[in-house]
This record gives sequence, structure tokens and C-alpha cells, in this order.
Amino acid sequence: MIPLTSPYYGQEEIDAVKEVMDSGWIAQGKKCEEFEDAICKFIECEHAITVSNCTSALYLSLVALGIGRGDDVIVPDYTFPATALAVMQTGARPVFTDVGLQAYSIRHRDFVKAITPSTKAVIVVHLFGQPCPGMNEIKSELKENYSVAKNRKIYLIEDAACSFGASYVKTNRRMVGIQGDLGCFSLHARKGITTGEGGIVVTSNRLWAERIRKLSSFGMERAHRRTGEIQFDRKGFNYKMSDITAAIGLAQLKKIGTIIQKRQEVAKQWDEIIKSDSVLSKMVVSPDGYRNIYQSYTPLCVPGTRPTVINYLKHHGFETGIGTYACHEFPDAFPIRKKDYFPNSQYLYDNVVSFPIYPGLDLSKEW
Repeated sequence: MIPLTSPYYGQEEIDAVKEVMDSGWIAQGKKCEEFEDAICKFIECEHAITVSNCTSALYLSLVALGIGRGDDVIVPDYTFPATALAVMQTGARPVFTDVGLQAYSIRHRDFVKAITPSTKAVIVVHLFGQPCPGMNEIKSELKENYSVAKNRKIYLIEDAACSFGASYVKTNRRMVGIQGDLGCFSLHARKGITTGEGGIVVTSNRLWAERIRKLSSFGMERAHRRTGEIQFDRKGFNYKMSDITAAIGLAQLKKIGTIIQKRQEVAKQWDEIIKSDSVLSKMVVSPDGYRNIYQSYTPLCVPGTRPTVINYLKHHGFETGIGTYACHEFPDAFPIRKKDYFPNSQYLYDNVVSFPIYPGLDLSKEW
């Protein structure tokens, strides 16, 4: 069975881990800071903080902004539940909104309708490796003193878990993750570059960056920086990354151009297969490839045909997935308002399918 994903690892990752193991310092240390510096250079941001995963990155970002009980945070309904769970962990309420069928992302008009008197932030999700196409319009709404916000600051957080390396070509600040106040990335096994587990927060605000660093390490200075008596400056948590993980990340970061190119090549192969195959061509629409780095290859099925498509791919030896989730389908887990209606999110939840995609997959040999 061809899996949905497979890591693009080589001797470089093995050597990087061995170097850390041989050093005797395997917990969070200088290798994490070396990885952070490399991320800042690549993303073109001022600060990067390595953490345990993207869920903790989102949670720490919200806490650093002072968001908690009594606050609302706008979240797209069509997203992996971690986006909303991070909000709920702070005590704040996720207010869900529908998404568009282009890039499966939050739209400006739905965002505006979701604003409440208690809204303190919006989390925009760059899903499956494609930048949210409505980002400029949302950013315009969030300018200081803009009427829709009624003279309140609403923070913009980017959940770019799936989209490390994706960019807006026509803007001066190109990369996703640096379009808002804080950006969060995942290094999970299914992501473009992977360390197995891991997360990153990026920002250009020094105060928030230092706050997140300390929050992620029990509220105190990082171990290799400490001198003298330990000081706990604030209530903190244990969301640290290890130097072993950071070493893998550094090796992966050096390959990111190749990784993205190879994923895009596999996506083109899938596009051609869908067009030419007598079964898939009648049931599947290739995803919009506009500026897509293809963390996942997620076409839409004609309504009602997804089970047939999944069985057809299984017959050919390919694992499949469903895309992601519509949070409103799980009312026992999430606070859904009675008035809310998410037709596009429901449509995507019912009809998106995920095909295998990773560097090294050659469909000319496997299909």
C-alpha cells in the first residue's frame, strides 16, 4: 500500500542527530537557537521560537496576547480541530465561520459576520499548503481603528501548520506566517519539512517572542542560558523542543526547495492521471494549484462519489484520507452557536479526498 506520506530523510538527518547525541546535550539548547536563527533567515522575520508542536504554538501565541476567558477568537469551521482546541484551552471561545471553496480558506465576508463585541483575535488557516487567498482583505479590516472592529485591536494569528515555505508572490513580505501578528507552523510527520513532531512560532514583536520563550519553558530562562539562581517570571508550561528535534529540522530546512519542487511534481502527475483516467475523470476535480506547495493533494469528489473514489484508489494500492474536519459536526466537543450555518465547510468535509503525495513518489511507476 502506497502511504499518504513518507519523510524525505537521508544521511544528513542521521549525521545531525549523531552530532547532538555525541555532544552530550540533547535537551533544549544551542541547536534549538541555531534552528530558530535559520528559520528567521528563511521566513524573513525577527523572531522564531521552537516548541513541541503547532497546537502548543497556537496556545502560547494566544496566551502571549493575553487572550483568555470572556474573549472570542474567530476560527474557520473547516480545519483540523487543534485550531479550535488551542483557543478553548485558554478559556476563550472559538467562534466558527464558513470557508470558501477556493483554497478551502476563511473568506473576508464570513470573517466580518463572525465579529462579536468580545472578539480579540482571528486565526486564519493556510490549509494543505496553499496560502489563504483572502488575507489582504482580512488584514485591511484589522487596521487600527477600522470601523468594523469598532476601535478595538483584533489580533491576526496564522495557523500555517500545513504551509511552511508557502508564499504570497506579489507582496513585499512573501511568506505565510509573517502576514499577521504571530504565525504558527507544524513539523509533524505529514508536513513539508518534518521532525516527527515539533512546532514553530514566528513574530516580529520582541516582547511577544520573549514571553512565548519563557512560557514554553516553565516561565523561566532556557537551561543553557541560566546563570545564578533560577527565576520564575510568570506561570509557564513545558512545551520545549529538544536539540535532537532541532538538528533534524536544520537538515530538513536545507532541503526545503527540493522538497517543495518534488511535491509539486507529484501533484502534476496526479492532475494528469485524473484527466486521463476513465473513472477518476468523472468523479474528481483536481485541486486549485495556485501557489500551492502541496502539503496534501486534496481534490474534490463529485457529491456522493467519495467512497467509490477511495475504493478505486485502494484497489490500485493507494492509501487515502478525507482532507480535514468540519468542527460543527462535533457539537459535543465544540461550542457551536445555533444561528451558525456552514454550507461550504460541510460540502468540503463530505467530498474532499486526500491522495498520497511526498518526495520520491513516482506515479509513472506506481499507477
